[in-house]
Amino acid sequence: MTTNGKGNAETQLQIAIGMLLQSVRDKSPVVLETLMNSIRKLAEKHPNQVLLSCCQFYSKTPKPPPEHLASILKIMERVCSDHIMKIDGDTIISTIEISMNLMTENVYSEPLIQIPASEVLVALGRQHSVQVMDSLLKKLTAGIVPHFMVPRALGAMANTNAIGVVPYLKEIFNVILPLLGGCRSDHLKLSFAYAIGSFCDALVEYVSNNEKVPDTTVTIENYNLEIGMAYDVLFTTWLLSRDPKVVESVLEAIASIYSILTTEKVLQQTPKVLHILLSLYKKNINAYYITKCLDAVIEKSASVDGTLLEPLLQNILNTLFDLVCVSPDYAQPALVKSHSEVLRCYECFALYFTDSTVDHLLSQLRNNNDKDRVRALLVFTHLISYSGEQCIKRRFKDIIRFISEMLSDHSIRVKKALIKIIVAFCNKKVLLDKTYNPEGTGKYMEFIIKMCCKQVVPKNSDIDIHELQNIQKSADNTMYMLVTSIPELEGILWDLLLKSLLGPSFDDAVVIILRCLTHLASKKEKIESCEVAFVRCLALLANPLPNFRGCYILNFLKNIKPCNIDSYKNVWDTKIPQLIKYLDQNYENFNNIEWQDLLFDFLSILLETINSESFNEIIVFEARKQLSTYNNNRNSVNGDLEVKQTEKQFLLKCLAIALCNLKDRETVLQTLDNILSNVKLTEYSELHTFAEAVGICSQSHLQLVLNKLAMIREEVSNKKSKFLHFFIKDAKHELGIERLRYTVICSYAEICNEAPSDKLLKVIESEILEYVNLELQNAKDFVMKKVCLKTILAVADAMHPNRNTLHIRMNDRDNVIK
Repeated sequence: MTTNGKGNAETQLQIAIGMLLQSVRDKSPVVLETLMNSIRKLAEKHPNQVLLSCCQFYSKTPKPPPEHLASILKIMERVCSDHIMKIDGDTIISTIEISMNLMTENVYSEPLIQIPASEVLVALGRQHSVQVMDSLLKKLTAGIVPHFMVPRALGAMANTNAIGVVPYLKEIFNVILPLLGGCRSDHLKLSFAYAIGSFCDALVEYVSNNEKVPDTTVTIENYNLEIGMAYDVLFTTWLLSRDPKVVESVLEAIASIYSILTTEKVLQQTPKVLHILLSLYKKNINAYYITKCLDAVIEKSASVDGTLLEPLLQNILNTLFDLVCVSPDYAQPALVKSHSEVLRCYECFALYFTDSTVDHLLSQLRNNNDKDRVRALLVFTHLISYSGEQCIKRRFKDIIRFISEMLSDHSIRVKKALIKIIVAFCNKKVLLDKTYNPEGTGKYMEFIIKMCCKQVVPKNSDIDIHELQNIQKSADNTMYMLVTSIPELEGILWDLLLKSLLGPSFDDAVVIILRCLTHLASKKEKIESCEVAFVRCLALLANPLPNFRGCYILNFLKNIKPCNIDSYKNVWDTKIPQLIKYLDQNYENFNNIEWQDLLFDFLSILLETINSESFNEIIVFEARKQLSTYNNNRNSVNGDLEVKQTEKQFLLKCLAIALCNLKDRETVLQTLDNILSNVKLTEYSELHTFAEAVGICSQSHLQLVLNKLAMIREEVSNKKSKFLHFFIKDAKHELGIERLRYTVICSYAEICNEAPSDKLLKVIESEILEYVNLELQNAKDFVMKKVCLKTILAVADAMHPNRNTLHIRMNDRDNVIK
């Protein structure tokens, strides 16, 4: 390409960029975003042209709107940050000159322009500190007050490029220190304080990276005089300013200065500084800046001479304690930052004044105020998690003793804080160490499992339902984290979680319990045989939809085995995936009857395939035991009560299916007694379930079932049934007799539906029809008449030619029809 052609192309590019820059003032966000993207893409290949066009825009545009100019400066800062290595020397000089002019041309504060202009200089200064520093130092003249943005820009440079700024510090201090005493402008005070604090931080960084710096002879001691002079002005004069912003800026500067003050100065100043800082908490000053400064003072003073802090130790601890956030709100960064600084102060005190700090916090745990107890727990949690391990280690036993006593605390927020400290101790393996925790981890893990359940909110509590749900969710996540990340807890958690799964009081937490158990079971080298868990899971599967718990239950079952007989595997590996698939496909249009039939089929095939009398006995025994746990549901709300009712009724039927595979007559009779003993005669739904269970049982044990019902009939006629006291404690005795009679008749209907015809038809008239017919004649209320008619219909169906292969005739047909 010829020189002419190249020049034309560059000119056209400059014109195009200039047009884009002119359009940056567009008020449409969409247009503005498109323009910015176009300029950024151009800058990737032509950063020098973009920067020069920005400079020309400023030179050729008379008084552009401040917003427009600010946007141009932001483009320049972005180009300098992203493409600093591609920018040539002439462009750098032009950019520095324009930015410096924009930053200093207005003696009044104009942050919209001045701050972006300063940021352009800082972006260039990361790589070209010499040019930027030379330009800034030209604005610093001995005895003349500089523009307030110059020290601010120097401070910002020090923060981003300590190596480039520290060599100039002597020269800078020589100019600005004589000016501090006579400074009246708040803008200047803010800038000088910011700059001095930044210079101190840069000096610390420079000295600590001694092997990377150009001048290794530079030490902090070289600047003792200058730093001491700056501190004196800031502390004695500027800290007393009426402008809170100035005070906050001075506090930040003192925080940086204090760490490099001489020992002599620290010994002299610490008592004064502490008094001033504690008094500032009572004023309208952001606590973050005070606490940040206090932390620096405490850390330096404690390392020099711990006795300096002792006179005010209790005052400081009490003040800090009030600043701990019970629930840090991350929507308010200032509060969170202040909270973090408070915790840093506690770290320092715990290191140098361990006993005083721990005793102070333990005394707060005894406090009746919930907030104070939560604060103390949060501080302890932080110290355990983040401070040096030896810091409070020798007091762990005392802390754990208090935590153990607090597990019964009624406050929900205290419980939430307890979870955090328990996790902190677990992560450090402290709770596993018998030296500190002789009682073991069991009670602490059980506490967290209980927190996974719905919590009862104390009266007059200000906790809303949303916060309560968050606490429960947090407990769930905590439990899963402990299970998956601390191998030493796996054994005790397996036993505890399994025990919790079996306890109805933990039903609210069944999903997280199953998630944890599934993880633990999957890690076991040998698959666990767990009949009791299998029975419990069967009952829970009666209601698979709440919180998608059905899939969690089935996934858990996949990772255990119901017995030690290998024949279960075929059924297990075939049926469980089918059940999971059914739930996945039918969640929206769930049919409970169809689902329960699938489960009954699964159980029946499993029992037949395993074909073990001992396994059947275990299943029956465990089902009977678990059945009794459903009798005390008085505290359940309506929704929970319905769920538990469904589980109980489903378990009754599962028990009946298990009885069908059991041969021991005595166990069958005892179980029938047990089933009836666990049925509430006041609940018709339970009476019908009992009848269905009896019907299922009659498939294999018809004569035993009939004998049992005959015995109940006899007791009912004598009005002395042993079952009455299980159900009717407050109701009239006669009502109990009537309900038992109803149950027997209902059971006969189910027997007619379920029992094998060849055995049933031989006794159907003598054992069932005669009794039901007599009851129908004596019945007074509609319910009894209805159930009698239903049973007679069942008898008729059983004697229908389709089932009546023995061709047995009904001898009493005419009497029944009458």
